[in-house]
Amino acid sequence: MSYEFYKITHIIFLLVFVASTGIAFFIDQQNKQVRIAGMISSFLMLVAGFGLLARLGIHQWPTWVIAKLIIWLILAILGPILARRLKQNRIWAFRALMILFAVGVIVAVLKPA
Repeated sequence: MSYEFYKITHIIFLLVFVASTGIAFFIDQQNKQVRIAGMISSFLMLVAGFGLLARLGIHQWPTWVIAKLIIWLILAILGPILARRLKQNRIWAFRALMILFAVGVIVAVLKPA
């Protein structure tokens, strides 16, 4: 598949993941479908990201790839846990996750050494 296909799918699944995280934080009733959509989109975003790396010919992971993987792990694990368990200070946890999303996007675009 082409580079453009992987890039588009990566961005679409990123948007679905961010949306499902936001819904999980701000809707009091925990919707199982939203959680499933978040988990599936997170996994497919990871798969599309590895497809992008393959298309770019990156076989040894540079620092920015490792940073993005760590950010992805934190968001994929911590996001649903915080959304489910926090009753107070949800807005601060959500803001922290959004800042982490932004750092991931910045790392992807700038690709620092």
